Amino acid sequence: MIGLALITILGLAASTALVYHTDLRLSGVVVVPLLAIYTLFSAVTLPLFIVSTAVAVAVLAIITSRTLIHGRPLFLLALAAGAIVPLTGTLATTAFSLPLELTFMGTILPGVAAYNYHRLDADTRFTDVAASGAVFVGLIFVGTVFAMSPLGGATLTAAGVKAPVEAVTVATTAADVSPSPGGAE
Repeated sequence: MIGLALITILGLAASTALVYHTDLRLSGVVVVPLLAIYTLFSAVTLPLFIVSTAVAVAVLAIITSRTLIHGRPLFLLALAAGAIVPLTGTLATTAFSLPLELTFMGTILPGVAAYNYHRLDADTRFTDVAASGAVFVGLIFVGTVFAMSPLGGATLTAAGVKAPVEAVTVATTAADVSPSPGGAE
């Protein structure tokens, strides 16, 4: 829990500082820290986010070239377009009982990122993606180092960072033997 708070605070601070001091949007201030947290829990999140954002950017390009939709309605369409891939993947895995876990709770994150990239000038998009990637890599590094430290106590697997079973068992056992509030049993 401390590691998640650390990643969130560092990510929000870095994103806010870059947005404040540059003309970058960093795909939305909260997108990069949340994506880092989701990626640490499941390695499938990053490719899913990239594909979902690409789909949302393509949908936004089609919508803006053929309609006069802008502002909040366009933002809502970006959110829906960004949710297409994660929701389709989740429905497919549950319908066919596949063992692959595609749970990506932040299905609006690709839409937020796509909308923010859409609002940038074409010449600053690459810089924004590069800055977002740099902050993301830094947060993944901090999260992995913290998880491997004695404070984190987790292990790094192909599926992501996993908490040790002993920590869960100890926490459950300590909760079972703790006295009830007020001292009465």
